[in-house]
Amino acid sequence: MPGLAGLTDIQQQRGDLLDEAEVIHELAVEENRDLTDDETKAYDDLITKHESLEADEERAAKRERMLSQRRTNRDQLTIDDVQDLDDKKIKIPANVRRVTANNFVGGDSDISPMERAYCFGSFMMAVADRTINTFQFPNQVKFSEERYGPLNVASEGGNAGIWVPDEMSSDIIRFTLRFGIARDVFEVTQMFAETKKIPKQGSDITATWDGEAAGGTDATPTDDSLIELVAKKLRAMAIYSSELSEDAVIDFGNNLVERMGQGMATAEDSAAFNGNSVDGDGHITGLRQKIIDVHDVVDTVGLVLGAGNLFSELTLGNHEVCVARLPDFADSGGQEDDPTTGWICHRFYFFNVMVPLMNALGGTTSEMLANGSRRPVFMGYPVRFSNSYPNTDANSQIVATFGNHKKSGVLGDRRAISVSFTDQATAAGVNTWDTEQIAVKMVQRLDINIHSVGDTTNAGPVIGIISAAS
Repeated sequence: MPGLAGLTDIQQQRGDLLDEAEVIHELAVEENRDLTDDETKAYDDLITKHESLEADEERAAKRERMLSQRRTNRDQLTIDDVQDLDDKKIKIPANVRRVTANNFVGGDSDISPMERAYCFGSFMMAVADRTINTFQFPNQVKFSEERYGPLNVASEGGNAGIWVPDEMSSDIIRFTLRFGIARDVFEVTQMFAETKKIPKQGSDITATWDGEAAGGTDATPTDDSLIELVAKKLRAMAIYSSELSEDAVIDFGNNLVERMGQGMATAEDSAAFNGNSVDGDGHITGLRQKIIDVHDVVDTVGLVLGAGNLFSELTLGNHEVCVARLPDFADSGGQEDDPTTGWICHRFYFFNVMVPLMNALGGTTSEMLANGSRRPVFMGYPVRFSNSYPNTDANSQIVATFGNHKKSGVLGDRRAISVSFTDQATAAGVNTWDTEQIAVKMVQRLDINIHSVGDTTNAGPVIGIISAAS
């Protein structure tokens, strides 16, 4: 919705539009040619969008000045005569039950985890108050509007709900990182529009020497293609008793952020690693499927065929070949200060395949086996666990991947989360109205593009290990 984005977001969005336009211009300059008709149209569209946001930027700047002045003039905010709130301090009302908010971390201005949970729960209850007629949470509505401004209706991308403030979006994303790894192992870029194109560079840049009194050959990237991201809608739903009460606001916020974050993380990882480009995974092709699409299920430069179809039949040699085939440009050495190169597999696979292979080499003392290691490592490289990888035997399945996953895929995050409540939803065949429950729906928009897994001739930044066909 125009005018609702923050000043920084709008400025960043305008900058991204200029960057995309510059990519088009620079490509034509490098190739010593004029823009094509399609490029001219794309360039003009980007500049037009950039200029159209100027009014939004001015409006957002004015709003921030007004809010700053309001904060300066506000000496005290009273809610039920028990809460004092300013920009650095939140006093939780005495009637609110204190619980350990272990799903939050402290933030700026000395805000404690419990206070963050109170803010989160209060905002959500305010949304419930505005969307379900039978709910009355006037204190939470007042608190939320004083702290975050009026509740803004989400209309982007067909969403129907209330935009979640950036502070709370960060809480949800932080919890998503606790349960999932896609946002950590792939490159993450922020999207300020429904689509975004970013340049994809190859592994090398060709450089040439200039001869005497002669011009050299232009040095150009090996891959000038663009990675396209198109924001897709991902939703999560949680069911609660309709008997919400203001004294349980901290517990409600602490529980909701966990459930939503875990649900989002599970869906993101499933699409990022196992997506088959269908409706159920946002039409995203995941890493494991992308490797099979390019390399089939046979032994190639980008895929190591295991010695058997059972976990117990996979050998140390299979894993050594995987490491050997990784191109140098994708190997950070697995160092702690640059752990971008490493393994991804299921926890079961690590402890039932990788650990026995290490123990079988000998030299392991009883003390090492007793104490173990808090940082899973295999062949000198860190190991990340994902439940989206297989934990049972099967034919022709990629059991692990190795390499620099940030160079293989990118996650575009729209950073726009909306939430809505209803007492008339149907979940798992049960109507919430009949059971006196409510449904909380949270929607975010993102895309995942696995763009580099090599080809049948050249290995990419990630190598897979696949079990045999029989």
